[in-house]
Amino acid sequence: MSATRFAKYILFDANNESHRAARTHKLEYDGWYFLRANIGDSACATYDAYKDQHGHYPPGVVEGGGDISDAYIPARREARTQEDLLWQAQADNLKAWADWDDAEFGDW
Repeated sequence: MSATRFAKYILFDANNESHRAARTHKLEYDGWYFLRANIGDSACATYDAYKDQHGHYPPGVVEGGGDISDAYIPARREARTQEDLLWQAQADNLKAWADWDDAEFGDW
């Protein structure tokens, strides 16, 4: 099996059953929760085109075995575009929901 060209750190969604099943692999970065997923080769052209247009890959996408710190994550108070602001709002909302879910249903 060959290595994938891209990996994506996706926002953790406590409402998504597959995310809930992987909650032990959840990592926190810059105040938000993420899961890492390998991306198939079919997305390569899309990510390359995005990088050509924006100067970076979409939020959370890294090449090869890159770390989350290598990914473009829209920094708080430094949003460049409306897309960045919407991403941050979604990230904040999912983080709040995950924290509530963990407090309510976590193993204590």
